[in-house]
Amino acid sequence: MSVVSSRMQQQKTYSCIKSSKLQIKCSLLVLACLLLAFSTQSAAKKVVFHNSLTAIHWKLERGEFACRLTQTLYDYGRADLLMFRDGTLRFRVHAMPGLYIGQIVRVTVAPSPWQSGRTEVLALRSERRGLPVSLGDEAASRVLLAFANGRAMRFVYPVDRSPTVEVEIDSIGFRQELGRLQTCAAALPEVNFSQFAKTRVFFPEGSTQLSSMAKQKLKRLTSFIKAFGEVKMLILVGHTDNVGSYAFNLRLGERRAQRVAEFLRSQGMKQPIEVRSSGEADPLESNSTPEGRARNRRVTIILVRANAIQ
Repeated sequence: MSVVSSRMQQQKTYSCIKSSKLQIKCSLLVLACLLLAFSTQSAAKKVVFHNSLTAIHWKLERGEFACRLTQTLYDYGRADLLMFRDGTLRFRVHAMPGLYIGQIVRVTVAPSPWQSGRTEVLALRSERRGLPVSLGDEAASRVLLAFANGRAMRFVYPVDRSPTVEVEIDSIGFRQELGRLQTCAAALPEVNFSQFAKTRVFFPEGSTQLSSMAKQKLKRLTSFIKAFGEVKMLILVGHTDNVGSYAFNLRLGERRAQRVAEFLRSQGMKQPIEVRSSGEADPLESNSTPEGRARNRRVTIILVRANAIQ
C-alpha cells in the first residue's frame, strides 16, 4: 500500500513539474511575442530615406534664372541647391506626390559619422501642399557651408497615423561640384524681384484671348517664380478701356484676369491666385487715342513675397 502511494505521489510531482515547465515555456513565448511587437512598433516610428554611398551624385543644371546642383533622393524625390547671378541661394527638397502634404519640417545639419560636432537646427518650415520645402538665402547659405565641410542635412516631419519621416541628404561629391555651380551662376543674366513684381500683359479690344507674346511673357514669369521660390501669392487685376458700359467692362476685366490665372496654372503654378477687376477705373493712359486704349486693355500680375503677407 505504501509502495502504490509512493508511486502516485511521484506521478503527481512529475505532473506538477511538467506543468510548471509548460507554464515557463508559455511565459517565455508570450514575452518573446511582446518583445517582437515592441521592436516592430519602435521600428515603425520612423521611416528614413537615405541614399546608399554609391547612389549619391550631384548633377549641375543651368536654368534661365538660376543654376542648380541636384541630388536624386531615391524613393522620395530630389534636393536642389540653386544659385543666382548675384550669389543668392535657395535650397529645396521636392517630395513625390503624397509624401509631404504641408507638415512642419525640422531642418538640421549634422556631422557625418566620421566627424565630431553637434547637430544644428536651421529652420522649422511649413509649405502649402504641392510645394517643395524651401529655404531662403540665409538658411541655404548655411546648408552650402555644411555641405562644403562634409556635413549632412536632415529634415524630419510627422505624418498623421503613420511613422515620422526623416530624409537625409549627404554631401559626398558636393565640394567638387561647387566651383562649377559658381562658374555657371556667374554667366547668368542679371535679374531681380523688382523686374517681375508687377508684370503686365495686353489684350485686343473686347477680347480675353492671350496673344503669343503674352503667353511667352507669362511663361517667363512662371520660370522666374519657380526659381525665385519666395512668391507665396499672386494678385491678378483685370483692366479695360472705356469702350462699353461700366458694368460690362468690370466683367470683362475679371474674365481677362481669370484667363491669365488659367494659363498660369496650366504652366504648373501652385501658389494661390487672387482674381480682381478694376474695369475701366484705373487707366494707364488716356482713352482718347487708340494707343492709349490699347495700353489700358491689360492684366497686371502682382507678386506677393512671403514676408509681405499680413
